[in-house]
Amino acid sequence: MHPLRMALCVSVLSTAAYAQFNPTFHVDCSHGESLQTAVTFALPGSTIVVKGNCIGPVLIITPGLTLDGRGTAAILGAGRDAVTINGAPRVTLSGLSVRSGNNGVVAQNGSGVTLRSVSVSGNAFSGILVRANSAATLNGGSSSGNGLYGVDAESTSSLNIVGAFASTGNAVFGLQVNNGSSLNLAAGNLTATGNVVGVQVGTNSAGFLDGASSINASNNFAIGLTMVSGAHMVDFGGAITASGNGLQGIALDSKSGLDLDAGAQVQANGNGGDGVHLEALSVMTIFNTPQFSGSSSTTTLRAQGNQANGVNLLANSAIFDTNYAALQVSGNSGAGIALDDGSAINFAQTVPVSGVQTNVTGNHPDLRITFASRATTLSNDTVGTANCDATSLVRGTLAITCPH
Repeated sequence: MHPLRMALCVSVLSTAAYAQFNPTFHVDCSHGESLQTAVTFALPGSTIVVKGNCIGPVLIITPGLTLDGRGTAAILGAGRDAVTINGAPRVTLSGLSVRSGNNGVVAQNGSGVTLRSVSVSGNAFSGILVRANSAATLNGGSSSGNGLYGVDAESTSSLNIVGAFASTGNAVFGLQVNNGSSLNLAAGNLTATGNVVGVQVGTNSAGFLDGASSINASNNFAIGLTMVSGAHMVDFGGAITASGNGLQGIALDSKSGLDLDAGAQVQANGNGGDGVHLEALSVMTIFNTPQFSGSSSTTTLRAQGNQANGVNLLANSAIFDTNYAALQVSGNSGAGIALDDGSAINFAQTVPVSGVQTNVTGNHPDLRITFASRATTLSNDTVGTANCDATSLVRGTLAITCPH
């Protein structure tokens, strides 16, 4: 056999063998060893056990590579992106601290990465940046104290959260998915506190959380959870808490939507402005049909103790409450539910429902309807005081004639 051909055969066989047996190597940066050198020459499927503080940047282009810090190692960006995964699938970062870069962890150009118990902090821009049709799974860990975003998914990328993940104390967004990207929580628990905005689902992006998941977007400087510019989120039985934020708890703007289904439990309490705020043709649907969802629980939205309105619908926005679904709106300094500029709230039943009670009481007033807005009520709605102008319409058991 020709020597070159023999060498190529040996190389191919060696690569296949190493990939099959997932070799493990050790790099000790505290002894001057180079993490980048180990990454560059690692075969697909290798694990590199990292020790000490390693100076980046680190570039990963090898599929199936794992960097395992065993909970003690760190990668320091030194003013550049600390770790970049470029076009490589099935990469795992585990038990690492990533800090002091421009961006902490970057996944780009169709990459796939799992961050398991990774702490990302103190980066100039984003802690975790996922872009250009890439995917990241966050399982445990955190992103905190970054100059812009804790986590940012852009350009049709996907962000998956399993287990607990916290994004706290970031200068702008705790977590953002934008430009056609997606956020998915599967038995995931996301905490976004101490940011300017906790969670934003932006331009034509989508979010989903299942019945074992939760989002806690509380105690942020401005807004807890927001959907903007055609974005849409579905809460299928999960829990959302957006309380104690400086302005709004939950905000939907510019043709955005939020669906609450399958016994979802949502709270927007004690915010400095509105608990729930919809503008510009945005829609919230609150519903549950147990025959289809498999859940017999009542989907419930609570908006209580906010400094402005409990629920505020503006500029042709709407809330639809259907079947096993209810609103609990009380103790707000402004109106319980306010509708203006062609907005609407509609309570309906397409299946027989008993024992499901909506209560809008103890607000100032409980229902305020102005400028060609509309309300449809049912017998199981308890609404206290109501004000409406001559342009508005009310039908159903509330039985008031506008102006009122």
